[in-house]
Amino acid sequence: MEKTVSYIEQHLDELKGHYICVSNVHTTVTAYRDGEYREVQNNAAMNIPDGKPLSIVQRHTGFKEAGRVPGPDLMPEIFRLSEKKGYRHYFYGSRQETLDALKVKLAEEYPKMNVVGMYSPPFRPMTEEEDEEAIRNINECNPDFIWIGLGAPKQEKWMAAHDGRVCGVMLGVGAGFDFHAGTIKRAPLWMQEFCMEWLFRIGQDPKRLFPRYLDTNFSFVFYLFREWLKGKNGIDRKHYVSRPISACDKEIPRGKKGRPLRVAMIGHKRIPSREGGVEIVVDELSTRMVKLGCEVDAYNRYGKHTAGKRFDERRGKYYNGIRLITIPTPKSSSLNAIVYSFLATLRSLFGGYDVIHFHAEGPCTMICIPKIL
Repeated sequence: MEKTVSYIEQHLDELKGHYICVSNVHTTVTAYRDGEYREVQNNAAMNIPDGKPLSIVQRHTGFKEAGRVPGPDLMPEIFRLSEKKGYRHYFYGSRQETLDALKVKLAEEYPKMNVVGMYSPPFRPMTEEEDEEAIRNINECNPDFIWIGLGAPKQEKWMAAHDGRVCGVMLGVGAGFDFHAGTIKRAPLWMQEFCMEWLFRIGQDPKRLFPRYLDTNFSFVFYLFREWLKGKNGIDRKHYVSRPISACDKEIPRGKKGRPLRVAMIGHKRIPSREGGVEIVVDELSTRMVKLGCEVDAYNRYGKHTAGKRFDERRGKYYNGIRLITIPTPKSSSLNAIVYSFLATLRSLFGGYDVIHFHAEGPCTMICIPKIL
């Protein structure tokens, strides 16, 4: 996430007029089957993995630094940056009531953000005149970011058809409008971490989404299995080589296969926080290691901050470049620490870490699990 935001910020002028695809299993399988849509995806200025299964597959095929960059999580990162940089935003898509609710929410959460326009297109093919009028309106507003919420694959095709015709960078974020407007509830963090967000979405709209996910999710697994069999038999196996370390990267602490050192923090209640000494230590260590170039994941406990509501308001997926993974825990004070430590340790086994750093005596009882495995 941090690298994506940094790249967009540094190359915004080059990206303007072009589009960024936020890809998931559904769009990937669709692109695999449909040559025209595949060309749309491949001609994007950037493709970032929204779905966690994509980042897992990337890591297992040689791209060890690959991480998930969900569209709904990318939006607030850009929004916060925009309050400092003064970037202008235009929202195209979704229903008018969703846009109205989104406008109110953005004004509350990002009061300094500059929203220059919103437009809900008709739910039918637009005439050439209507399309030209929409593009003219967007360019007159002169936005830096144009958020597209038409749903896949419609939004990617729309962006490709208007590549080079608009003044800002287009980002297709699908249901991101509804999530931030509050018209659709997003899956809990633990479901997102365990690749179960699709199941939550099916429960919200089973008639539309069940056939889609039944098809594309199983097809995705089938295609991966088929590729694995090809590789096992020595047929068109691809080997990926990591990029050479540049001069500016030589000082970064490195772990397995030359990639940046990857560290997990377990044992604190949550960061950002000032609930105790352990939380301050984890915050300071993690922040400084990220500045050195390490990749740090902090395993937070679920629950309200005892140190003040202001910390609840700052809760998100990333903090000072640290990825925050929230572990579901019971409210009972006697069970909270032990359940959290056990679940966090199990989750850390799949993170590919070089260091798993346990803090405080209670959580240290779980050290035997990664030691044995």
